[in-house]
Amino acid sequence: MKKRLRLLFVAFSVSFAIMAALSLFAIRQFTSLIAYSNQVDHTNKVITQLYYIEGLIQETEVKERGYLISRDSSDMAGLFELISNIIPAADTLKVLISDDNSQKTNLIYLKSLLTERKDYMKENLLYVDTALNKALSPAFLKGIAIRQQLKDRLSSMREREFAYLEDKFRTKTYYQQITNSTIR
Repeated sequence: MKKRLRLLFVAFSVSFAIMAALSLFAIRQFTSLIAYSNQVDHTNKVITQLYYIEGLIQETEVKERGYLISRDSSDMAGLFELISNIIPAADTLKVLISDDNSQKTNLIYLKSLLTERKDYMKENLLYVDTALNKALSPAFLKGIAIRQQLKDRLSSMREREFAYLEDKFRTKTYYQQITNSTIR
């Protein structure tokens, strides 16, 4: 009887140890999954902010062109409101990408281009207000070139974030495969 009790105790201890190890492994995997989920959420916030900034830039372009064509002061009021929203949006992006040096460098270039574009836009609007003819100002043409650089910079930043998402997806898939092969 004692031998049988000892055998039951050993079997119970071994099965308990295996269950504890599997539980710890599952907790570790769950923690990793939560971390990856948080990283994906963060990356999606960055991408959303990049789209928001791009939308603001496009809206300012539309308002500027609307004013150039119609000379309607209501376009001017909306334009200055949009311009004042762009830099705070870039500052929000700065907080989101504080852990990525490459994206911080891109953001510095982006903010520089935004400031340059804003200056050309103001110069263009002053030219239009004082010019008697309907010719385009040199600042407008320079602003178009800066706008393209802005779009390119935003696009490269988005591509980098999408690459992060792809990498995180591959890593998550790898861990899922490890988990599935371990359980089988």
